Amino acid sequence: MNITRTLLNERYLNLDSKLVLEIGGKNVTSIESSAFSGLIQLEILELAHTRLTTLPGTIFRDLLALKQMYLQNNEFEHLPEEIFSNLSHLRVLYLQNNQLTNLNHKHFSHLIHLGYLDLSSNKLATLPENTFNGLTYLNTLKLEENQLKSEKINFFKKIVENNRHKIGKFCFRNLNNLF
Repeated sequence: MNITRTLLNERYLNLDSKLVLEIGGKNVTSIESSAFSGLIQLEILELAHTRLTTLPGTIFRDLLALKQMYLQNNEFEHLPEEIFSNLSHLRVLYLQNNQLTNLNHKHFSHLIHLGYLDLSSNKLATLPENTFNGLTYLNTLKLEENQLKSEKINFFKKIVENNRHKIGKFCFRNLNNLF
């Protein structure tokens, strides 16, 4: 099923004034880039457990009040760098159980209020050292069940030493000689 703004208007009454939108768990295979346009009051978006493999880079541009986003259990391998650029009020982001292989600081640089980020159970093998720069409110970062390589030990030491971050207990399971 392709999600369009017209389809959302048909299925949800008073769509423009909704605070919570739950689309997950459906057989969604694509979403039109304008599907969420004008939803400036939306605070929670749930797109989990779909069959999505990609999202347009500007799909969330109008979700200025969004605080929680649930994108877990999809099939994303890649996310456009600008996908979260207008979400400065986002506090919670679930991206676990996807197929993500690559992320960098551009993905998260505008998420200045982000406090919880779950990237567990993806296929991340490396993360640039500046990936989480600017996330001053981040207090929970989940990275377990990825394919992170030990050459990034210094990067992870910096995260661990910053005691505002909570690291999942299996985060470093495949790394040898962390300290």
